[in-house]
Amino acid sequence: MRGTQAVVNNISASLHQGDWVAIVGPNGAGKSSLLSIMAGLVKPSAGSVQLAGRNLSKWPGRERAQRLAWLAQQGESEGDISARDVVALGRLPHCGLLGTIGAADEEAINKAMAETQCTHFATRRLNELSGGERQRVLLARALAVESDVLLLDEPTAHLDAPHQSALIRSVAVRANNGAAIAIVLHDLTLALTAKRIWLMDKGKLLMDATTNEPALHAALIDVFDGAIAIEQLERNGAIQYVVRPVI
Repeated sequence: MRGTQAVVNNISASLHQGDWVAIVGPNGAGKSSLLSIMAGLVKPSAGSVQLAGRNLSKWPGRERAQRLAWLAQQGESEGDISARDVVALGRLPHCGLLGTIGAADEEAINKAMAETQCTHFATRRLNELSGGERQRVLLARALAVESDVLLLDEPTAHLDAPHQSALIRSVAVRANNGAAIAIVLHDLTLALTAKRIWLMDKGKLLMDATTNEPALHAALIDVFDGAIAIEQLERNGAIQYVVRPVI
């Protein structure tokens, strides 16, 4: 709810192992609100969210944090703390607030920083980094959790094209290795590289479809009032979709 207005209505959806779902829709469609509910940050006024068949609210906080990682749309990105120390915060669910970071934690931190290409500025302070560099650090923190479920809200914000592509490749690999991933994306071309699309509008889930379905493409064009066109390309033997504005 936002005041007395429901921003997400009557949604029933499932996110399984190996899924990577892009959540798309116009501004104000309820995408970020849905992701916040899935992450347990917002309690639904009706219904429930299940994690591994158990109500999300029944999970102990630390166990839930080990199983589910979250990146907010407006993540905290200021502070006199090194990039590596920010990424290390992603290991807190495993080692505890007062625990010692062990070899497995160090390995997860190193892997996440390499994956997001921020190893070379590991010692720099967060407030010394560009917007794109800070975004990569915050993303690395979420990846360092090594959770079963990964929920990302606009993770490509501030990223240039090479780092956007690297993120999508990373997401695909993690999904193929069994993670369940849902990402809010405004870039529809990137979204159409996902395995599935959840198309939202006015707080409702209009479609849950694989990205190659013509009915989904028609619905996307309709929900964006005909302001986009979807073109099919073949590259290296694979089909890709490109979304362009209609001018």
